[in-house]
Amino acid sequence: MHLGFGDIATKHFSSVESHVSLVYCAWLLLNAGLPGIGTDGTILEKQRRVAKILKNKKTACVIHELTKIGGVDKYKSRLKSALAG
Repeated sequence: MHLGFGDIATKHFSSVESHVSLVYCAWLLLNAGLPGIGTDGTILEKQRRVAKILKNKKTACVIHELTKIGGVDKYKSRLKSALAG
């Protein structure tokens, strides 16, 4: 598996450790069966699905809001106010 070590050009082990941790987290997320990504297909196919989701600006904005601290509650209140009036 290509982990991008040629691209990081690090001088310290902590940088390599951070890179490996980031790649591992990304791998876990791609294989977690998230909605819209699923569990079938190669890593490249899953990356393409993620890119397709993020190209949709409305979906990307919603994901961005939901990942902020307290974002879920803010988004719920926005939805309630939009549905009420």
